[in-house]
Amino acid sequence: MPPNAVKWVREMVEYNVPGGKLNRGLAVVEGFRQLRRGVLKESELFRACALGWCIEWLQAFFLVADDIMDASITRRGQPCWYKVPKVEMKACNDCILLEAHIYKIIKTVRASERASACWGAGAGVSAPSLDVRHSDARAAPRRASPR
Repeated sequence: MPPNAVKWVREMVEYNVPGGKLNRGLAVVEGFRQLRRGVLKESELFRACALGWCIEWLQAFFLVADDIMDASITRRGQPCWYKVPKVEMKACNDCILLEAHIYKIIKTVRASERASACWGAGAGVSAPSLDVRHSDARAAPRRASPR
């Protein structure tokens, strides 16, 4: 990636991923501990943490998209990403970048077969979440666009 793209993605990630409760990511690490009966090698813990962060990135992807669809103003005590003046509707692309980088992280940490299977199971929430979001968006009353 060109340096300006790296800078943009870094800023976007730092703005959108931290700040949540982290319960999803921590649940992934705990799931790995349970699978290994409480004992993880350092490399396994690293992979479990990386996959936990992938879940947090997935949540950020959903939130950025949801904020745009709902015309939300703030998220986690700051303006929604798409409300940042230099961002605006570029946030639509940023959602896709967030999701795409999840797969780069998995490939980079060379997640084991078991880790990949866990990710596959966890990522299975994407489709149902999107289905619910689609229904939610269709049922919501349309807002007048601000002028």
